[in-house]
Amino acid sequence: MGFRKRKELVKQFMLLLLLMVSWYVLSGYSNAFFLGLGAFSTIASFLVYRYLYHDQKPLAFCPKSVYRFPFYLLWLTKEVLLSSWQVAIQVWKPTPAIDPVLDWVEMEIKGDVAITAYANSITLTPGTVAVKVGDGKVLVHALRKETLQDLKSLTMERKVDAAINGKDI
Repeated sequence: MGFRKRKELVKQFMLLLLLMVSWYVLSGYSNAFFLGLGAFSTIASFLVYRYLYHDQKPLAFCPKSVYRFPFYLLWLTKEVLLSSWQVAIQVWKPTPAIDPVLDWVEMEIKGDVAITAYANSITLTPGTVAVKVGDGKVLVHALRKETLQDLKSLTMERKVDAAINGKDI
């Protein structure tokens, strides 16, 4: 077996292991029946993934992302909470300072998974929605111009790139 084939098998095994551990942690079940169902469902999900994406590029995996991704999730949670608070304040004001804007934000991030994570992060943050992605940019609807300017500062993009692709911030 060649080095590339072995490397791809290790990546796929790591994905399967990650799916199984995620299922176990999120389910909270530890009896044999539910562990069997969990193993079956994660293996079935993995096989569907392999069937649908067998002709795609090999699954990218960066070792740095293993320890950077949880920190990104913590940062994103903080941003979602702060943004939720800001949107709630604006909505409850008698005269809200909402100035909706729709504009393109340039992206330097590469890779389908990283671009998807970036667009999803934008949409998860209250007050912003990623409307369209393409040609190295994302169309964003924001409730305030300041929010759009924050996105154009590339802070979120750099954090996603570090978490997914392992790039240094």
